Amino acid sequence: MTEQSKQKIRLSIEGMTCTGCERHVTHALQGVGAINIAASFQRGEAIFELANLEQLNAAKDAIEASGYQPKQAEVLREERNTHVVNSSEPFDYDLLILGSGSAAFSAAIQAVSFGAKVGMVERGTLGGTCVNIGCVPSKTLLRAGELQRFATHPPFQGLQTTAEPVDLAQLMDGKDELVGNLRQHKYVDLIDEYGFQLIRGEARFVNEWTVEVQGQQITARNFLIATGASPMIPDIPGLKNVDYLVSTTALEVRELPKRLAVIGSGYIALELGQLFHNLGSEVTLMQRSARVLKSYDLEISEALTQALTVQGLQHLTGVTYQRIEQDGDVKRVYLTINGEERVVAAEALLVATGRRPNTEVLNLDAANVKLGDRGEVVVDEFLRTSNPRVYAAGDVTLGPQFVYV
Repeated sequence: MTEQSKQKIRLSIEGMTCTGCERHVTHALQGVGAINIAASFQRGEAIFELANLEQLNAAKDAIEASGYQPKQAEVLREERNTHVVNSSEPFDYDLLILGSGSAAFSAAIQAVSFGAKVGMVERGTLGGTCVNIGCVPSKTLLRAGELQRFATHPPFQGLQTTAEPVDLAQLMDGKDELVGNLRQHKYVDLIDEYGFQLIRGEARFVNEWTVEVQGQQITARNFLIATGASPMIPDIPGLKNVDYLVSTTALEVRELPKRLAVIGSGYIALELGQLFHNLGSEVTLMQRSARVLKSYDLEISEALTQALTVQGLQHLTGVTYQRIEQDGDVKRVYLTINGEERVVAAEALLVATGRRPNTEVLNLDAANVKLGDRGEVVVDEFLRTSNPRVYAAGDVTLGPQFVYV
């Protein structure tokens, strides 16, 4: 079968109920010369390649003879990549995982337990968001901020406590040491312990069987996309010309700002705003919506608003951003609220307006993997993408962004 002549088919099939059915269908299709076969009982379909469309009726007859009901067939776009892997050829890996966070390691460990040969591709720091720039460092610093607040605002009558100004550099050093130790013991050490291979570099799909990393083409029977997400930056005039923080860099600040302005009203904005307030900064939260956590229940929003107000955080809602400027170390956010112009000035500006999936460089179109409106990988209830050989998990799907999910 030549590259020019082959035809890629998606065939709907009724009657498949398990992986055993998938094997029966695959065997039937192999009998008529089909290659690169991916049968899915969950999706009720098989994707395969034939030398020409004249073989399609024979493929349907073979499936029907196996006890299943072939239905509508769709001819998919021609594969234009130069490197093609036959399903009968050996793959470099049974499972190749793109990313090295919690979802990636969970999948790797489970796959190894079933005897799979597993590779993991990582372009940056091993361990993903949670241990490096997410819940571990943020919750550590939040606890420190809580203790500082209790010292300056004792919660019981009769307590007379004071606190010196925060040495933020020393606090960050302690946080970095904790993160480093956890990353080593909970991620790095597990690679050799479980026996999968770490590949350094950025992955880009060449076709649905192959990725390229640092100029090397790597094939796999299945892939897991677990590349996470990054801070999303809004289009506000002047923002790109000023020094601003995001959730990642805010956890690296070594000198406490006198004033902090926060753009955003999600849980990341609220968490980091409260952190810096407890450590001693004057914090102003700004948001376009009429209430915090607008996608959550009203009662939650009201309780949080009351708590933040009692603690002394300034909170502006219904904001329209006009522009942002910087004069020396001071950033000024020009905005309007109900038609009234206002200016919020601060030594530090935090942008926390959501997160975007890390999918731009993956060239997912080459793997026939569909993306959603926000760039997320679209998956079904089994975390399978539009390509049944490719799965996706974690923040890259824009599902619940918690390490436990």
